[in-house]
Amino acid sequence: MNVIDKRKIIEKALHDLGEHFDAVQILSTFVEEGVTMRCFQGTGNFYARQGMAHEFINTDLAEEMGAQIAKQLNPPDES
Repeated sequence: MNVIDKRKIIEKALHDLGEHFDAVQILSTFVEEGVTMRCFQGTGNFYARQGMAHEFINTDLAEEMGAQIAKQLNPPDES
């Protein structure tokens, strides 16, 4: 499947979701000839989409940091 076909899939999903939601942001990646490509597309309120993206990143970072701290404070029992 080429890049144009992939973008068409994303555009259809944006259209379909955009009919039901105020803001939609799709972040996607794919590998082509050994290179990771990205496609970021959205529809609806720009500021809401930007806020969702920031929340996604910050929540993921906080959860990862929390897991790492918990791992350090409560190492697995080696018995």
